[in-house]
Amino acid sequence: MRSLHHLTLSLGILPLAISQSGMAGQPPAFDAIEIARPLHQDMTAPAPELSDRVITLASGRQWFASGAVTVDLGLRSIPEVVISFWILPLGTPVTAVPQHTLARSARAGNKAPGVRLQFPETVNLVEAGDFRKNARSLRISTSPSGQVEANHLSWHNKNQWLSGVRSDGGQLVTGRWTHIAYGIGQAGQRLWINGQLIAHNQEGKQSVSWPLTLRFNPSMSVIGHVRIDADDTEVSSAAATPPVLDIQPGGAALHPLAFELLDFIRSAPVREARLAALLRRFPGQAAPYEQARLNILNKLAPLYFLRLLQETVDPAPQGVDLNAFVHGETRWILDTAGEWDARVARLESGQAAPLAVPRIIPDTSLVSVRDGAFWQNGRPIYLVGLQTPRYELTRDLGFSFTGHTVGPSWEFPAADKPARHTGLGQRKRAEEAASYGQFWDILYSGHIFPGWVLEQHPELKVGLGFMRHDMMAKPAWEIHKNTLESVLADLKDVPNLFGFDLANEPAFNGATVDSPDRWRAWLRRRHGTLAELNRAWDSNYAAWDAIPVPDFVNRKHVQPWAQKLPSSSGLELRQYADWSLFNMERVQDWFTRVNRIVKNALPRTFTYTKMTAGTAGHPRMGIDTIANVRMTDLIGTDSWWVFNGLDQNRVGSADLMSGVHSEKTSIYSVNWTPGLMLYDVLSSARPDAPAVNAEFHLFNDSFTGMSAENPDPAPGHWDRPIPPNHFHAGIWQQAVHGQAMSNLWTHWPRNNISERPGALDAASRAAMDLNRLAPEVHALHTTPRPIAILWGRSPVLAHTHGEWRLPIYRQWQTLWEGLTLNGHRPAYLFERDLAAGQRPDPAKTKAILVGYFTHIDAKALETLKAARASGIPIWTVGKDNLTRDPYDRPQPAASLLEPDRVLDAAAFAADPFAETRQTLAAAGLLPDVQVVETGPISTPTRLVHLRTAIHNGSRLVNLCNYARQDLSVAVRITAAPGRNATHAIDLLTGERLSLDNIPLEVEQVRLLQVEASTM
Repeated sequence: MRSLHHLTLSLGILPLAISQSGMAGQPPAFDAIEIARPLHQDMTAPAPELSDRVITLASGRQWFASGAVTVDLGLRSIPEVVISFWILPLGTPVTAVPQHTLARSARAGNKAPGVRLQFPETVNLVEAGDFRKNARSLRISTSPSGQVEANHLSWHNKNQWLSGVRSDGGQLVTGRWTHIAYGIGQAGQRLWINGQLIAHNQEGKQSVSWPLTLRFNPSMSVIGHVRIDADDTEVSSAAATPPVLDIQPGGAALHPLAFELLDFIRSAPVREARLAALLRRFPGQAAPYEQARLNILNKLAPLYFLRLLQETVDPAPQGVDLNAFVHGETRWILDTAGEWDARVARLESGQAAPLAVPRIIPDTSLVSVRDGAFWQNGRPIYLVGLQTPRYELTRDLGFSFTGHTVGPSWEFPAADKPARHTGLGQRKRAEEAASYGQFWDILYSGHIFPGWVLEQHPELKVGLGFMRHDMMAKPAWEIHKNTLESVLADLKDVPNLFGFDLANEPAFNGATVDSPDRWRAWLRRRHGTLAELNRAWDSNYAAWDAIPVPDFVNRKHVQPWAQKLPSSSGLELRQYADWSLFNMERVQDWFTRVNRIVKNALPRTFTYTKMTAGTAGHPRMGIDTIANVRMTDLIGTDSWWVFNGLDQNRVGSADLMSGVHSEKTSIYSVNWTPGLMLYDVLSSARPDAPAVNAEFHLFNDSFTGMSAENPDPAPGHWDRPIPPNHFHAGIWQQAVHGQAMSNLWTHWPRNNISERPGALDAASRAAMDLNRLAPEVHALHTTPRPIAILWGRSPVLAHTHGEWRLPIYRQWQTLWEGLTLNGHRPAYLFERDLAAGQRPDPAKTKAILVGYFTHIDAKALETLKAARASGIPIWTVGKDNLTRDPYDRPQPAASLLEPDRVLDAAAFAADPFAETRQTLAAAGLLPDVQVVETGPISTPTRLVHLRTAIHNGSRLVNLCNYARQDLSVAVRITAAPGRNATHAIDLLTGERLSLDNIPLEVEQVRLLQVEASTM
């Protein structure tokens, strides 16, 4: 006989004992093989292959199977095998298995690996076979319900899987040891659970004649006492006594939070039973908030148990606080579990009732658009979803859509191959989404373009940003057209296909092959005659053909910040102004054609374009944002809500993205301005259309993880703790400004919202809060907008800053911030509309604010003067507004406008909040509701975002604290309804609050319904 073999593992001790004997022509006999037996130092064997996430526990007979363990047993041609093991699932029955490595070493690289949380319908707990040939011949699997199934491959029956054996119901229970044994051989297939034979398939007779390499797959479970026996005589005794769990790994001491967390995980069946009883008690109302929260706790608690174990075997680099995030989220799980218990106790005792949330039906034929919102069953609806499908995690969270991407190179990967019909895959994905009660959304990523086309047509390699080719040229357009028609043909009559995004963060500016001819034709249309062009440009071209494409236009693909931009006035600046308008028109023509193809194929699907917040203020990006939203069904955006942290003396990455009043400090905990301002701008162009945030960034976008090389990233970084309020406020506040569809981006390498229980819970609450209170939110969004800000392209195109990021954009933000923080939602008045003769209505527009707007089209200026003559006052910041034309020439003296009020430019730059407030007060246009900080001196605050509306005769007051500290504020109401009121109900929490003392945590939102005054 061969000697016994034992193995020592790198993460602990996992010995294996094997005994084999035999003679030629006879199957070898073997002793019992037990994985994780005590070590015998004098015996050796080949080490098994181990995933880097396998953690051996202190007992030496158990390990945490968050990774794969593969053991080559070297067995062949034996009559009978019984594989048995104990398993303690930490999910239902298995749960999140991140496919990215959790090792700290991975975090030290420049780009951390992507994340794919998996909650598959079926998990193969154990497999066997010849993995060197990728051949699997045995599997023991489980379903989310805990049903166990075992099967193996029959080499005597055309290499087919046998019918298998399975348990009748759920056998695996979270936090409970279960013994599983599977026998194969001449007695047939047999399945034992806890020592009881529960299934026997006598048709499955077969000796083990294939190589037996055993592999335990990732399952987020504790596996222990694995045995391989020659018969079933030991099954009952092996299952008699469950193991004693010892979760202490072989490395450093385990954090005490791990023991608390394990207690919570093992009590999951009790909470599940309580929830089931609640659902039976309230069948009509259900308990959506309680159901969602428990799902999050149960699904993500095992992930944090794994991370706590990981700390002991893979400590963080010295001086790098990588564990703060994990400890904070673990603490949140434990504290929130206590809150859940208390809330359910109140429901069980009748002290509280569940909050009802209307169900959204994923059928576009039941959805209409009006008044800036989606409507279904007579109510506004708000859609919140994750970028990629994770149904087992997101089901019952109030999420209502998800989506995927299509691109030309996927449909036409090679010149000599036909279309792949990727639309069929999209159709299947949409059907799966519908089965989970969710809409499906598609992003057309035209920048994912076939390389073979560029090899055949190298002249196409020009562009900007994501768009790395001339998509307007005939060879490229044919690919786009054929891709769209091929994909869309397979998507007709898909009822839940909600949105089709025409492009990902589009930008284009470049000299293409046909640019000279198209450029000159456009100049003829714009100027009419060569003499008029020479007058406008102050040039002396003798013929149209002599006009070149300007030198500053890039001839190859570059990033936006690499463009050549004018830095002085003169001919180059005038050419630049016209070229930018020409470029935007030709790019918009491409979008119009794409939109037409989509709408012809899918008339019930809503179209939009995912445009960044920066695009709206930068015509040099090549995107006519206003024309685009007036062409598609929806207002498409890509915007941020990034945490700045709580340290007022530190500038976070969010500050740098949005701009701050000082380069060194910021008073705000979040970069709230760019996204919210974008909705206000674009909804002024399309007040009927809902807005879509198709790429909602809730973190700092960086692929450099926290590591020894990057020990102190910005507060909004994805390795940093971020308060849950941040995520709730982002979704809620954007909805208050018109966003009706929020696609939560999960592209961050790790710790994205799907891995953060606190953040996911906040997003879930926001999704349900928005639909529970949809009429109130819609009232806030559609409240009157009596103050308009002038917006246009001329001041941007005539700017000679010479850099991609213009200071004028930040200056325009201060105009919006000053009005917004004083309680107004500004409207926007567009230069192009004024130039077309469209005057604002004096009944709706009570004042027009003009700031940092030196250049304006002459026709627009005349219409603005007519608006003033109709009774609408014009306020300007400084005296040099509206004084020059788009080509940087002085306006004629007779054309100049005399403003009704001039705000001091220096004073406004120093304090836009105070200067705006003073102007509003002087004009009698301060809102009826004001917010002041409580204290010895009650002063109006610029730290709290106020929005108010009248709904069903009641006063609504929406507050959000943007400060870097908790605040206490008071609400003052000077007009009915609500004048002289003393209290209000927070519709989000149900609290009754005094209007003289309203506590606000950092980024906390309160929606107050003011009680009727008794005076």
